Amino acid sequence: MSGKTSGSPVWRWAGRAAAAVVALALVLAALLAFVVPGILRTQAAKGMESATGRKLAIGKVEIHPFTWKVEIGEVSLSEPGGQGTFATFKSGKVVVSPSSIWRGAPVISQVRLESPHFNAIRTGPSTYNFSDLIKYLTVPVPELSLNDVAITGGSIDF
Repeated sequence: MSGKTSGSPVWRWAGRAAAAVVALALVLAALLAFVVPGILRTQAAKGMESATGRKLAIGKVEIHPFTWKVEIGEVSLSEPGGQGTFATFKSGKVVVSPSSIWRGAPVISQVRLESPHFNAIRTGPSTYNFSDLIKYLTVPVPELSLNDVAITGGSIDF
């Protein structure tokens, strides 16, 4: 015997394939955690401004790919035209359940919103500073499951 052990080619191939899958998963997780948040912040702000004329500022976005959690912080939405602040919140957290995979629809297992503040102003008969946003509530929402929602420390100024 030569003292050198070698496995069958099938096992070597399977080991290399498993290592490649793990490496690919780690690269995708790193992209999701470090690259996507910056893209999300800029694209959300651009999309909100082009759709509504309101400026959206997002202080931080964190995506935790292994725990399926997204956290955002220091969010503010301006009045139309960028004059004044309509809504803000200190932080928000959404946890998506892995059961979303086999259910074929998002299963949101936890939502936390901390210190939301809304400044509602009547601008005329039956119109308010948020009347332009109401048309976006009629957009069809995909089927989803929403569980464990908590809002803490907020206010609405009217």
